[in-house]
Amino acid sequence: MADLIFITKNVINHFAQNISYYLNKPFCLPTVVHFAPTLRCNLRCNYCDIWKEGKINNELTTQQWKKFLKDLHCWLGKSHIGITGGEPLLRKDIIELLEYMIKLKLKVSLTTNGIFLNQEIIDKLSRINIFNINISLESIDPKIHDSLRGEGTFKKTFENIIKLKQALNKNNSKTLLVIETTLTSKNIRATKELFDFCKRNKLKIHFGNVVEKLQVDYQGDFNGESEFKPTNVSKINETISFLIMHKSDIIVNSTSELRMIRDYYLGKKISFKCAANVRNLFVSSDGSVKLCQYMLSVGNINQKNVNKVWYSKKADNMRKTMKKCNKICQFDCYKKRSLYENYEMYKSMYRTRLK
Repeated sequence: MADLIFITKNVINHFAQNISYYLNKPFCLPTVVHFAPTLRCNLRCNYCDIWKEGKINNELTTQQWKKFLKDLHCWLGKSHIGITGGEPLLRKDIIELLEYMIKLKLKVSLTTNGIFLNQEIIDKLSRINIFNINISLESIDPKIHDSLRGEGTFKKTFENIIKLKQALNKNNSKTLLVIETTLTSKNIRATKELFDFCKRNKLKIHFGNVVEKLQVDYQGDFNGESEFKPTNVSKINETISFLIMHKSDIIVNSTSELRMIRDYYLGKKISFKCAANVRNLFVSSDGSVKLCQYMLSVGNINQKNVNKVWYSKKADNMRKTMKKCNKICQFDCYKKRSLYENYEMYKSMYRTRLK
């Protein structure tokens, strides 16, 4: 019943977000909320450089993050809150923060590369019953995965996925284990094998696309600067057609998102309306608040409560700026979704938990 109430609340908020989008002023709540307790990372993935921003000396303390989470709960209630990075498991207090979020009855998502999932952390994660854990795996072919994430990373990540899944099953946990895969020129030919692996092991899977250079004030060509973007037309069509045909509770992406990734890689003009200005809230490791991770900060939780930042004049001005953005990120979490797209996502994520 609690999950159904949560879904109903989000349907109502969906319409409020549509109104807010056109008025450039929030009469709604954010539905995509993430915070990065650290931007440090132990890996140097070929298509990601966020680790360059990681500095341990400006990260918020455990108590500062707890204050933020309490303020967030008082404002949003039982909302989805994602922990991202960098690599969150580099924080020694990450389990403490997760347990605190569960105490607040937040729906917690943890994204990790899986390297630091030792037995102690696996045991704790399998018992605290967070909503979902996302682990990055680019292929079940070790050579492909390692070519993207670093030599020897596949073995550790793959073994830890299996161990974590076994521990979740053993403890009858409702936590969903989701494989996060970026479709690239290196792994697009091996997508079916990865899908079959997830199906056999009752894992969810979410596919993303290569993100172009999105730094603030970047003046380059957003359309085609990455060597990791697939260019083989027949393979792009074949792969996405396969995923759409086999769209089920295993694949978290909506059908619309999969088509959007296909068209993006094929170089087609896409009608992409970014709604991050009314949907998204990101808090970086130093407490800075952004409506889009690649835009300028609109405030800091050390100086003002997060809800006051969301409704601030500075945030409203940023909303107007963001509507003029022509960057090509294709993040589905930023996309202006239809109710049916939301339904597909909730069906995939919630039906398993309701069983």
